[in-house]
Amino acid sequence: MNAPPYPIVEHRTLDPVQRRMMRRGRRNAADLPKPGAGTVLVLQTDRRFEIVPARHLNGREEAVLDAVAVYLVDVTRNRRVSVYLEIPSFGATGDFNLRVVFSCTVQDPVAVARDNVEDVAGQLHDHISEDPKLHEIGYDYDVDNAEDIVEVRQQAQARVTAWCSVRPPQIAGIAVRLINVEVPTPEDLRRHKGELRTELQRYELDSARDGHLIVRAEKYEEVVARGPQSIEAIALVKGEVGAHDLAVRERARRHDEIRLMAEVLDTLGKNGQLDRMNFDPRRIAEELSERLAGSRTPLAPTHTPELSRGADGAVRPGPDHGAADGGGNVDGRSSRPAVSSYFDDDDDHDSSAGR
Repeated sequence: MNAPPYPIVEHRTLDPVQRRMMRRGRRNAADLPKPGAGTVLVLQTDRRFEIVPARHLNGREEAVLDAVAVYLVDVTRNRRVSVYLEIPSFGATGDFNLRVVFSCTVQDPVAVARDNVEDVAGQLHDHISEDPKLHEIGYDYDVDNAEDIVEVRQQAQARVTAWCSVRPPQIAGIAVRLINVEVPTPEDLRRHKGELRTELQRYELDSARDGHLIVRAEKYEEVVARGPQSIEAIALVKGEVGAHDLAVRERARRHDEIRLMAEVLDTLGKNGQLDRMNFDPRRIAEELSERLAGSRTPLAPTHTPELSRGADGAVRPGPDHGAADGGGNVDGRSSRPAVSSYFDDDDDHDSSAGR
């Protein structure tokens, strides 16, 4: 997928300006790109890089005359950058399409120009691809199965979040923040939906039946796109699953998130990269736990797990962080009080139902 260049919008090599005796010379304004809103000019001379106020340039400035190159840098705040990856699936019909969205802000245009940062999306793609286990999460799932798409999306979100928490992307002059991880419905399913509409029109089926089928397909696609919480909410309303079961499932999901972070730390430790990184594992675990606790369905109490390093050097969740058992106990504590308090409050119950 082609995207506009970012953050260096344009880069030009400049020819020397001819100077005559006793005259400074002048550079043609057409030699320099015209900056628009949210962009700045960075000039490169033999000695340094320098930001110049393009609005008041007359072509006779020393930096303009001495420049050997010019960079037009996008300094828009919170610029969204999408990265696309393909994850192999179990079936032979295709791969899962993973879309990771980052928020980027140029903080040092000179550093961007000096390092010639022209393709942030490419660097972020390479950064995510360095996680060896990310490409394995789809091996047991079928890309044509809607439930499998939801499961792969959940695992991809956990894996990428853990990876970027332990190893934040480092790009010269740019602040990068992870926004979202998506596994869109495959293009083949969308194409099949369009073919179904064409076939229905071709045979002139009853318009009411056409509308009913299409609406059902669109609603199903929207629910799948919103993620597992939406599907679980519908199952709860229809009585297909109990509130207690959802609480246990949510708690287990959070445990899996922390386990994945521990695996990332373990992988980095075995590769000898952990000792070269400046971070506090406990702070990272607390940050991820707080992020998980802020989910839309707080069905279970949150608990900040600890990460510890074993005698073999592997990083694992601490002894007080256990998985949910079949009876709904997590870490030896029952999650039932949180569930009952959630539904005993009439106001909370009504507002949740409204959503």
